[in-house]
Amino acid sequence: VLDWDNDGVYDMNDDDDDNDGITDTDEYNGLPPLVDSDDPFGPGYDLDGDGIANQFDNDSDGDNCYDVTEAGFTDNGFGMLGNANPPTVGANGLVTSATNGYTAPNDLDGNGVLDFWEAGSSASITTEPSDQDFVDGGSATFTVASTGDTYQWEESTDGINWTVLADDAKYSGTTTASLMVSNLVIADYFSSYRVIASNIAYACDLGATSLTVTYNTLTDTDGDGVFDIVDVDDDNDGILDTVEGDVRDTNLNGIPDRLELDADSDSCADTVEAGFTDPDGDGILGTSPVTVDANGQITGQGGYTTPNDLNNNGVFDFQEIGAPSVIDNQPEDAEIALGEDATFEVLGNATYYQWEISLDGGTTWTALVNGDGYDSFDGVNTNRLRVNEAYGMLESSLYRVVMSSPDYACDPNLTLISDEAMLMFNTEIIPSGFSPNGDGANDLFEVPGLDQYPDFRIDVFNRWGSQVYSYDNNGSLNPDWWDGYSSGNMTLGDKKVPVGTYFYNIYFGDGTESPVSGWVYVNY
Repeated sequence: VLDWDNDGVYDMNDDDDDNDGITDTDEYNGLPPLVDSDDPFGPGYDLDGDGIANQFDNDSDGDNCYDVTEAGFTDNGFGMLGNANPPTVGANGLVTSATNGYTAPNDLDGNGVLDFWEAGSSASITTEPSDQDFVDGGSATFTVASTGDTYQWEESTDGINWTVLADDAKYSGTTTASLMVSNLVIADYFSSYRVIASNIAYACDLGATSLTVTYNTLTDTDGDGVFDIVDVDDDNDGILDTVEGDVRDTNLNGIPDRLELDADSDSCADTVEAGFTDPDGDGILGTSPVTVDANGQITGQGGYTTPNDLNNNGVFDFQEIGAPSVIDNQPEDAEIALGEDATFEVLGNATYYQWEISLDGGTTWTALVNGDGYDSFDGVNTNRLRVNEAYGMLESSLYRVVMSSPDYACDPNLTLISDEAMLMFNTEIIPSGFSPNGDGANDLFEVPGLDQYPDFRIDVFNRWGSQVYSYDNNGSLNPDWWDGYSSGNMTLGDKKVPVGTYFYNIYFGDGTESPVSGWVYVNY
């Protein structure tokens, strides 16, 4: 007579031949025992094929997990029910030294097969979760793959202690392969997550713990302690990121304007071009080190107003490549015939041009306006000035251009003034007449071009050879042109010479030009 479990109750009378807390009937899996079923090595139900019938086998499915454990009962450490070793049993062989057992064994995966009849294994992680991007106010999903069928996500805020998560307004999928964390706030950035995967029907599965994951590194471009995703001024240049643009890359170098201090790469800091202060020249608003508020905005240093657009073209100066004002070629003197157009041109770089005129040899200068005065001008605000149909009053007039580039705040030349250029008339054209009647038109015998010869002299004679006018310029900048009154040998008092033809000699006084002679008709 056999007593497999040595509990003093023969197997033929023992309702639990292996003292595992599962009745032999349950270990038959509901089937009637076979002939000689009380022989553990005889015909019987041997699920794992190890030669031992199930009612005698403490691990019926051969998965290295005792039946008593997989059934959901207390294991004394040797595959038997309870805590005592050996256990105490009653007359029918059932363990009495335990507080549980002999109830329906577990089928935790609900597949209709009792767990101790279903060979199981420990879960393993096949694909680890990975760090996710952090989006303030957004969400992040962490996903794992394993051989398990049960998951439990945990969170740590200190990297040491772990808290089991449950689904709520912030967390979802806490017992699945994918955990979603919603409504992210900056405090969440410092949290870590892991998941424990297990097979629920294998009670000896201690669970496979994944690697710890968190969020991809958040940047703090300006190092002010405020992450870029919160910082309203990522580079501390005093210009709001919303103004610089989240993705705008003016210089096309792959770095958004909001993250660099010279967005247009023109060697002038954005802070300066915006019109703000940068006394220490480090490209950061104000004087460093700076203090920022919780939003990353510098305090007490100004800034954060609308940036400059000094050329009014709709593009902020810090996002428009600028350059210093420079003159490559100076304007040159122009010699024209009376009544022709004259052109003065400067070659270089500037945002603004303003041509000026001087009628007193450069002592005083007046800004020109297009179409200004008796003689009209075009292009007074460009690099090329045109004097239209120039007449005698502009003889020896001087021109220069004032250049500036205020939209390039780093221009060392606030204004750049060109050399002077002179307008001269060709002396080959001498008037053949004039009318000194005081009407303001053609009242003087004015010879174009003579201003080029500061020591010229004019003598005028009547038809009988009497001198009626003689004038030595002697270097004057304002010649005393003949107005019809006699000032030669023949004097007429306060009367003008009669209508008629008069003859002149012009001496240039430069030692090279030969005198010229001609006639002029006086008419009133």
